Amino acid sequence: MGVSQKVVAEAVGVERATVAQWEGGSSRPSPERLQQLDDHFDARGELVELGTKGSSSALTRSLLSVRAEIRQALLAQLCFADSGRATGWRHNLVPSDEPPSVLSTAYGLKALAILGGRDANTTAVVDWVLGKAVRSDGEMLGWHARMQDVPRLETTATAIDALLSAGVGLKVDDVLRMLERLLDDASRGRPFILISALEPLLRLAPDADLTRQFLDALLACRVDFGGRQLWPEKRLRRDQPMLTASIAHTARAVTVLRSAPEHLVTDMGSAEDWLSEVENLAEVSETIRRDLAADRSEELTIYHFTSAWVVRALANAPVPDRPRIENALRHVWKRYDPDRHFWALTNGDVPVWMLADAGYALHDAALALHPTPVPHDPG
Repeated sequence: MGVSQKVVAEAVGVERATVAQWEGGSSRPSPERLQQLDDHFDARGELVELGTKGSSSALTRSLLSVRAEIRQALLAQLCFADSGRATGWRHNLVPSDEPPSVLSTAYGLKALAILGGRDANTTAVVDWVLGKAVRSDGEMLGWHARMQDVPRLETTATAIDALLSAGVGLKVDDVLRMLERLLDDASRGRPFILISALEPLLRLAPDADLTRQFLDALLACRVDFGGRQLWPEKRLRRDQPMLTASIAHTARAVTVLRSAPEHLVTDMGSAEDWLSEVENLAEVSETIRRDLAADRSEELTIYHFTSAWVVRALANAPVPDRPRIENALRHVWKRYDPDRHFWALTNGDVPVWMLADAGYALHDAALALHPTPVPHDPG
């Protein structure tokens, strides 16, 4: 019809780049946007019908059978020592000489837990992770990533959560001591780090004082964006005039806060409503930087599978929004490689953390969208 992307974007209230993604097939309009497009082009329901047909194509494989293939593929990438004993997973799930790391192995254990649980090599992998812990006089201090000099909260919390997922019986006091000791100034303003710590804390000690401290710190990271309390990538003391809300961090925060005791968490309705409206579900990254002595610093880059976390946030709502969850799920499946049975980034890497995030998203969505004969109780 000779209408520019800019004109269409203004007509339906989105960015021009979003219209370009619709045209290119990298994303779909939400049901509301689809109706707006239909009205704008006076399509008399034809666009809505086409969009609905495209979003409800028949399944060729069950989720259960695909999950079995993913589990088998994950186990096939497990690394072994010369002794033949299993160690862990490398970051990129492709055959290579890259050694396994604590962080990637932790995500591998989390993925294995959601894909059916332990196997014959899990005990060896757990022992390998425990053996990588930094200790002093027999006391466990935590874990650090390869690019970190000492134990850090984000790495330690992920390792602890993975061990708990694998059925390891860690002592509550030991976990509280480690996480409290590792809470530094760099962590208090980073929602990702606080969320990582809350995952094991809410498993083991939801009513502990330390858990409350982390919850308060995470809630304090929220910023008012147009009357809505949302999470940015980080909260700093200095003025940040260009600060924007982060879809990935808000989705992660909403997901973890759903597991918190209700009396400890204030209303999250505005964040949930905002997540149900967002269009751009592209993966994002952040860099956690800490200054060290002697003019040195360490950096850890973290990637976020945005659409997977949006699925989880929406699926765990009191009344799941099926169209919105299905829209986010389409983004998750677009990154799936059916030949490798892994999820891949646009650069071709198949990181183990992406598999873990996808596994939990598919699990939550399957449970949220499966109908039951039990009526909804709004009370």
